Amino acid sequence: MQGTSSENIQVTEAPSDYHKLESMSVEDILQSINREDIKMTTAVASQLPVIQQLALQVTDQLQQGRRLFYIGAGTSGRLSVMTVSNYYRGSPSSRAPVNALIAGGDYAITRSREEAEDSAQAGWNELSLLGIQKGDYLVGVSASGSTPYVLNALQQARQNGVVTASIVCNPGSGMAAHSNHCVEVITGPEIISGSTRMKAGSAQHQVLNMLTSPALQLARLQTDTAIKPVDSEATLNQRVLSIQQSCARVPECVSASIPRLTKLTTEVTETLKNGGRVFYIETRSSGGWGMLDASELLPTYSFENVIPVIAGGATSVREGSPEAAETSLEQCWEDLQQHNPVPGDFVLAIASTRPSPYVIGGLEAAWSRHINTGCIVCRKGTALSQYADSPVEIELEDLDDAELETITSGTAQKLALNMVSTTAMIQLGRVKGDSMMYMNMQGSQKLRRRGARILMSNGVPEADATELASQHPTPQSALETWQRTHTAL
Repeated sequence: MQGTSSENIQVTEAPSDYHKLESMSVEDILQSINREDIKMTTAVASQLPVIQQLALQVTDQLQQGRRLFYIGAGTSGRLSVMTVSNYYRGSPSSRAPVNALIAGGDYAITRSREEAEDSAQAGWNELSLLGIQKGDYLVGVSASGSTPYVLNALQQARQNGVVTASIVCNPGSGMAAHSNHCVEVITGPEIISGSTRMKAGSAQHQVLNMLTSPALQLARLQTDTAIKPVDSEATLNQRVLSIQQSCARVPECVSASIPRLTKLTTEVTETLKNGGRVFYIETRSSGGWGMLDASELLPTYSFENVIPVIAGGATSVREGSPEAAETSLEQCWEDLQQHNPVPGDFVLAIASTRPSPYVIGGLEAAWSRHINTGCIVCRKGTALSQYADSPVEIELEDLDDAELETITSGTAQKLALNMVSTTAMIQLGRVKGDSMMYMNMQGSQKLRRRGARILMSNGVPEADATELASQHPTPQSALETWQRTHTAL
């Protein structure tokens, strides 16, 4: 790389092992992403003893009447909120035993507010308003391990007697230094350099579930499932292991669906290339993964034509979709009509193992109006697939455990959606080599540093790259400016 920066490049920001992604076929890209997801599960497994010990310690605090807090920014914050709300509905509260905070507040769950991660004091201020105190447990979640919003919150929490832990994807991070316990899931370089919503995000999602599910059960807190609470350390360790092993098998199940994912991705790409829009339709009980995926395409690729439609709207991420909406065959189409979908658009239904009437009715309504349709569903032979022009049925292992089924189907939905949307962005020219050329560099200091490295990899000297990254919205616009200037000279 010309003009190598003096900055230590973190593992999560390192150059990809894949080059010239834009010249690869749709199927090859999907297979490459899937291979990386399989590697990710190995990284999670390596931290199993640490996660088991952490789950036990969190449980001890909860049983003593203490409270559990998660804090994160961007993808990490969204995953924390989604995980906690699977078990404990509602907004952060001074009375809630478990809370999840995201930089930028709840607006940032569905809309990018990348600049909020640089607000170092905000995290601790928000925790203080929720009454965090000595003996409570704070878990910081960040791929980089250096996010100011999270890092400073951990530092001040520890100074005030709060027990702290971190879930990070880089070794030797600042967050680890300010944590009593640290889970370091070293997932390695992403397939697109710095795109930590991929492997790193998936690893964090698995660890969050491995920690949260057993801890809440053992502490006998109210959950959304009817699983019998566990009552011993051995049972807790087994529960953590079961989640890890079940999630580890999901990428192989997704791999078997790559031929159908190839067709779906091609249809999605052609729709967007021709100026159409893609609508994700889903309910919160199926996970909310479409909402998560769409919220990250704007800051990552400056792309707005992927629109999530979720039963109950954005508030359902924390509150859950209203039952009246989930069970209505008409409600989804009414929600879609607010966006005036037309032939030439694409409606993609996302569901777990039991599609709700909301998504079935919505997909049928779109299909009957000659709008192209597809689905990602975690079971074969559901009613949803008959209304999909491009159905993807991911066949997961049969589980008798309803909560574990929810976790594994959520993992499958996240992996498959990441594969589809990322491959579409590559095919649409939003990626050059292994770089996000249309990433919003003005979102945060981290993104500006990442943008400068992208410019340097394209031949821009370090000093010029740093200056351009602070002045331009995307690496592409900065590179074009630099090339025009130097061509003129």
